[in-house]
This record gives sequence, structure tokens and C-alpha cells, in this order.
Amino acid sequence: MAFLGRDDILGAEDTEYNEIDCPEWGGMVRIKPLTAMQRARIQGTMAEIYQAKKGYDRLGKSHLQMIAWCVVDEDGKPIFTPGDIDKLGAKNAAPIQRLRDAIMKLSGMDDDAVEEAEEDFTETQESDSLFD
Repeated sequence: MAFLGRDDILGAEDTEYNEIDCPEWGGMVRIKPLTAMQRARIQGTMAEIYQAKKGYDRLGKSHLQMIAWCVVDEDGKPIFTPGDIDKLGAKNAAPIQRLRDAIMKLSGMDDDAVEEAEEDFTETQESDSLFD
């Protein structure tokens, strides 16, 4: 078996899709996983909030942002814009939570993700460099 090269990795189509039933809205919703950069932003926000023990409203907004990034059409394009986040926040919490959980699972974020993010955040804050 050959090792993958830079072009192999960067050129790989690695996006998975799932369909989530949202009967409250009358149908199915298609989701994709977070990108690595999006996941890092979400985990960073979670770590900051839990360490500061304040700003929990930002956590809810970050979950809505996750939905805006990851709910897509049949072509894999996001259907929401940043301007839709507050509107999503006014929707029924049950399908929002269902979508959030499904996106986190599809993105490889389990129940330990917050704790790992907190540890990473603490280590980064105590270190002078990311590459010691």
C-alpha cells in the first residue's frame, strides 16, 4: 500500500452527508460534517466559555452557527446565511438540537469534545508556542 501524498490528501473528496428527519418542519434535512477549521472554532469557543464560566449565550449561538454551516442542499451548498442565525434561534429547539447532535456526531465530536477542547485551550494559554 502506497502512502498518500499532499495532492492525494488535498484532492480527496471526504465530505459525507446524512439526512435527518425533522417532522416538526415537515421533512428531511441534509447535513454535512464541520470542516476541520469550523470544528476548531466551535471547540475554541466552547473551551473559552467553560473556562470563563460565563458567556453561555455564545455557546447557543455557536450551535446555531454550526447548523448554518452544515445544513446543505442536494448539491452540498449551505442553505443558510450568517443573517439566518437569529432566525434559526427562534425556531423549535427539538429539531435544532437533533441537527446539532447529528452534525457533531458526523464531525467526530463525541461527549469528550468539550473536555478535550478545554485541555487544548489551557495548554495553548500556558505555552509560548504551538510548536514546542
